[in-house]
Amino acid sequence: MRTLLTLILFITISLNTFSQEELAPPVELFFITEGAPSSPIITFTLTAQSQCWGDISGNSNPPGYGEYFLTDDFDEVTYVPESNNMGGLSAGYEFITSNRGLNSPYPVFAYGLYKVTSDGTNKHFYLDYRDYRIGYYSYYSPPTNGHNIDLWIKYRYDQDVFYYSSTGSANDFHSIESGQLLNLWDIKQKGTQLTDQFPDYWENALAAIPQKNPSTGVFEPFLVWGPNNQISSPFVYQIYWRYGETGSFDLLKTVDANTTTTRHENLAAVGGGRQAYYKVRAYNNQGPDYSDFTNIANIGVGQFYGGYDKKNLYENISNNEYKLMQNYPNPFNPGTIINYTVAANSLVTIKVYDILGNEVIELVNSNKAPGNYSVTFDASGLSSGLYFYQLKAGGYSITKKMLVAK
Repeated sequence: MRTLLTLILFITISLNTFSQEELAPPVELFFITEGAPSSPIITFTLTAQSQCWGDISGNSNPPGYGEYFLTDDFDEVTYVPESNNMGGLSAGYEFITSNRGLNSPYPVFAYGLYKVTSDGTNKHFYLDYRDYRIGYYSYYSPPTNGHNIDLWIKYRYDQDVFYYSSTGSANDFHSIESGQLLNLWDIKQKGTQLTDQFPDYWENALAAIPQKNPSTGVFEPFLVWGPNNQISSPFVYQIYWRYGETGSFDLLKTVDANTTTTRHENLAAVGGGRQAYYKVRAYNNQGPDYSDFTNIANIGVGQFYGGYDKKNLYENISNNEYKLMQNYPNPFNPGTIINYTVAANSLVTIKVYDILGNEVIELVNSNKAPGNYSVTFDASGLSSGLYFYQLKAGGYSITKKMLVAK
């Protein structure tokens, strides 16, 4: 006979300066286990992967938009049933985690990015709850049996597989691959993630988690952040990184403004060893203007794989190659970004020419150490058409085309 243990988790946040009656709207997860033995009791653990935000107001207009605050850094939240009451096919356990203040013996769960695990399993997944539309009063959660449940999570003990559902219907559960990232705003089909109500969000936005590369099967650093609210209409996001605790940050890649995750390919993510450090900033071509950097996120890494290690990689790039990448975006109006690599200490110049070979502007003219760099080009004063940009350094000359489209 199938064993079904249902854990109803009413999850809420409050400040210890508030009385017991002043409760925040709970965020609800509904955990189900199937195929599990009656003993030992199955528990679930949520481990924070990012900074978390709480809600100290239960009444707001519109509903679900409260007064949020940065919580302390709670690393683990473990849910354990009070007893193994298996009188039927299901048993419910109610957990209100912080209605007695932060000094309560109950743990605290808030809006953040979490790793979800369960004892007796080798599987895990990541759940991004950083969206202030979530919660008891939120339109994310239509009432179900008197409860506004945000997400159903089922663990099949006999299969060692996690499932999720946005409705709780038996035919609506979807399997979760180990290490997968789930975004609640995607599951609830609400489109863009909303974070601007969280104080100092951008300063705490970035998290680094290991995720499997589907093409290689190797776990690599996977970076997760959210929308920038410091500057209007971000143009692109720039991701910087360094290998180890010291040294300067190099530009890793540039992604468009609709992208808030990226993978660091060919670098193995492991539990220990050296650390890789990352930070992200937004760029707006209207200024042009840069946002502040996010927090610095780090993750344990090993060596580069795929036929080379880090030492050889940097010998190949820094000692042997000067590179001029294609500008992004292209075509563009009016701003674009040019990334380039310097192989050795040298005087570097980058100039832009029109189709007749006339120099339009000099973007770079300075000595550069080996590394990766970027420069922005604002073509507001230029007419539409084809232009050329040229890098000269160390006896090398590289030229590429760009198109201004107005």
